[in-house]
Amino acid sequence: MIIINTNRFNLRTLYEKDSSDIYSFTKDSEISKYLNWESHVNINDTIDYLARILLLSKKFPISNLGIEISTIEYKKIIGTVGLLPKHITSPYTYELGFVLNKEWWGKGIALDAVQCLINYAFENYEIQRIEAFCVTENLKSWTLLEKIGMLREGIRRNFFYKNKIFYDIYMYSILKNEWKKSPFSTD
Repeated sequence: MIIINTNRFNLRTLYEKDSSDIYSFTKDSEISKYLNWESHVNINDTIDYLARILLLSKKFPISNLGIEISTIEYKKIIGTVGLLPKHITSPYTYELGFVLNKEWWGKGIALDAVQCLINYAFENYEIQRIEAFCVTENLKSWTLLEKIGMLREGIRRNFFYKNKIFYDIYMYSILKNEWKKSPFSTD
C-alpha cells in the first residue's frame, strides 16, 4: 500500500470502495476525449475498470494512484496518476499517465500530483526515464508536461485513433539526472 501525503492532497493506492468517486469523472466525455478509454456508461463500467487497475497495481504499485482530497467533511478521489513500465527492452523507462475530475481543473492539482509521483518514483524505484504521450490538441496536458521540465521529443503522426478520428500525439520525456536538476526535485 502506498500513501504519499502532501499539504493539498494524498496520493494513495486505490480500493474497490473508490468506484463511485472514480465514476464521477470517468463518465465525463470531455475528460476521456483524448484518453485511450471510453467514458463509463454506468458504475459497472467503473467497477470493471477498477478491477483491472487493482490487478495491475499488485505487480506495479505506482501504476495507478488515487489523488485524494481529504477535509474534515469528506475524503474523495478526484483523479489518478501513475507510472507504468512500457518497454521490455527498456526496463528503466516508465510511462506517465494522469486524469483529473473536471471540477478540479485549473487549480494546479494535476501539476502537483505529477511532480509528487515523479519525485517518489525517482527516489524509490530504479527508473532512469519517464515518458508521456498526449494528443496535440490536448493543450492542458502538454502544457503541464512542459511546465515540469519534460522535453518534447517529437510527434507521432496519426498515431492515436478514437471515435473515427486520427490524432497526432506529442512524445515527451525526462531523465532522472534532468529531474534532479529541476526546481521540482526534492533532492
